[in-house]
Amino acid sequence: MKQPKFLVIDDDPASLALVKAALSQGKYENIDAFLHSPEGQAAYLETDYDVLITDLRMPVLSGFDIISEFKSRGKSNISIIVLTAQAEADSAQRALEMGADKVFFKPYKVAELLQEVERLLAV
Repeated sequence: MKQPKFLVIDDDPASLALVKAALSQGKYENIDAFLHSPEGQAAYLETDYDVLITDLRMPVLSGFDIISEFKSRGKSNISIIVLTAQAEADSAQRALEMGADKVFFKPYKVAELLQEVERLLAV
């Protein structure tokens, strides 16, 4: 079975490290992680990913920009998980309306993130 490929974009080094550790704990190894959204953008223009995990509030390109570009480039088969701060409940709804599959509010439970990844990959 093909290993799923993950793209993780978050401008907070601690959050990025947590997601990478969580995915590794879940036995996922094919992870491209970026602190700078333009670098993540360049990666997804060249690579087919199965799952995008992105923060919403980032400098230069926001998570909204990333989701919008994925959808406009016909990459609608990718599963999208958004990580965001509690104060952004309206932003979470907007992300879902744009095509995100799930929104987690920081801090989130690693086990719940892994459950969602497994659910999305099983579809």
